[in-house]
Amino acid sequence: GGDDGGADDAGADGYCNVRDEDWFFSPSACNIACESAQTCDACTERSNCGWCAEHCVPGDSEGSDDGACNVRPPRGVAGDWLWRSSDCDAAQHRETYCGRATNCTSCAARVGCGWCAARWRCESGALFAGSDGYCNVDDGDWLWTPGECSSNSGRQPAGRETCTSIITCTSCAAQHSCGWCAARARCEYGSAVGSIDCYCNVDAGDWRWRPHECPLLRDAVAYAATMAAVATAAAALVFVTPVLAMCVLAHGH
Repeated sequence: GGDDGGADDAGADGYCNVRDEDWFFSPSACNIACESAQTCDACTERSNCGWCAEHCVPGDSEGSDDGACNVRPPRGVAGDWLWRSSDCDAAQHRETYCGRATNCTSCAARVGCGWCAARWRCESGALFAGSDGYCNVDDGDWLWTPGECSSNSGRQPAGRETCTSIITCTSCAAQHSCGWCAARARCEYGSAVGSIDCYCNVDAGDWRWRPHECPLLRDAVAYAATMAAVATAAAALVFVTPVLAMCVLAHGH
């Protein structure tokens, strides 16, 4: 804006101006210009704007200004920066193309697709991770080739009974559809965001969905403490009940 010799409401020749919403005099105005675009296509049509994680943000051809998205992320993760309109079309095509595969083997056989075991679905990505990095080889839930599917099919779907029968955090989190509720010190049926009743959830910080999230010692201690508390409460109930009855009789009510 300032480099063009204009003022805060229009360029020097008046061709671009605030009223037509095509004149931006400060960096903050550029941010607002990007943020107001609600779709990838609308975003990439704007100067110095790109699509990053379902939001339009300022950037250049290499990535967003804040570094959150870029064309060539590390470790082979698929580029998550959409700079041109054609990038939007390609990204949509990849998601639709991969999403049609309903099992690991057929998914991994598709070019540019991998199986995200944590979400139990086929996603676009690269060798080391899915397009958003949620599933990755380090966590052991990203399967890129059909051979990996056959040797490690990921976390198999489980019923609620299966979850409740598991007594350790690591074993629980390794089972699809099961997560460890640290607040209750038990394995429960749920999803990546929390238990089925939402008592334990990621926002509260007490939901363990992946094995590496399990603080083994703490959960073991919590479980033991919970069991001890239950036993103490049961013993206290047995002891207090006769005393309470005697008190009631003594006071005649």
